[in-house]
Amino acid sequence: MSRPVLKAYSGEIRDIPLSFKDSAGSAIDLTGATVYFTAKSDFTDEDADAVFDEKITSHTTAASGLTAIPLDLSAYTVAGRSTTLIADIVLKDAGGDVVNQGQFDLVIYRSVTDSTSD
Repeated sequence: MSRPVLKAYSGEIRDIPLSFKDSAGSAIDLTGATVYFTAKSDFTDEDADAVFDEKITSHTTAASGLTAIPLDLSAYTVAGRSTTLIADIVLKDAGGDVVNQGQFDLVIYRSVTDSTSD
């Protein structure tokens, strides 16, 4: 089974909106929760060597289960046409319970236009 794919472009800065729901479809209250976003070149990479390692404690609308992951690719360069990173999102709720929310591939494409040359 293949993982879902999130596509982005080098130089891009944006937030990735997330909505957390339980198995019944109800919003998970994120008050006091921490959301972790980690992206690595390879599964075997140490966490300290992650390309992206975000810890989100301030949420868009915590009671409604809404948050956002900041994705800053302004300094990220792509050697070829694209780079694929393996990523996951982990939720640690206010009670300390940890749930892996899933893995996905983060595909970063090299921008055609070099907007940094101005």
